[in-house]
Order: sequence, then structure tokens, then C-alpha cells
Amino acid sequence: MTEVALGQRDIELATGAIFVDAHRCSPNHLPNNLFILRAEQNSSNEHTGWVLASAWQADEADVAMGEARKVGAVSEVSLIGILFCPFCGLQLDQES
Repeated sequence: MTEVALGQRDIELATGAIFVDAHRCSPNHLPNNLFILRAEQNSSNEHTGWVLASAWQADEADVAMGEARKVGAVSEVSLIGILFCPFCGLQLDQES
């Protein structure tokens, strides 16, 4: 399977959340499926503040089992609330 790099918009579409900021740092050289994003507070967001978002893409088996419509689509997203970057240790500003 040829993976297409996921982006912030893919995670927004998969979760219904709206992200207003992203943290990027050089120690984060893990796969392109991990994001540090800040969700704005609104009624559609289950999580607000900074989250570590991990997204998985569907493969041929997921499509064959009917779990995804096409190969490369976002098949699952996990969001974990964080206060510090797990890669560089920076305390993430809750206001900006």
C-alpha cells in the first residue's frame, strides 16, 4: 500500500474537532501519523486544549472487511489530552 501523508484536515474530518494550532518540533521524527494539535472549545469538540493525535490509514484488508471505503482513508484516530510535548518536553501554552 502506498501511504499518503495525513494532515490536520484529515483528523478534523475524522473527529469533527476543529484545531486552531499545531506544535512541531525537531525531536518528533516519528511517522507522519502523529500530530500535536490544539482543539478550540466548542460544542462539537470532545477534547479541548492540546492533544496528541494518532491516525491510522485503511489498508486493503480494512476495505475488504468493509471497515473503510478506500485504501488510504483515515480508519481510526486516537486523541489524548496533553500539557507537555511528549517529544521535546515543552509546556504547551493553553491560551495561544
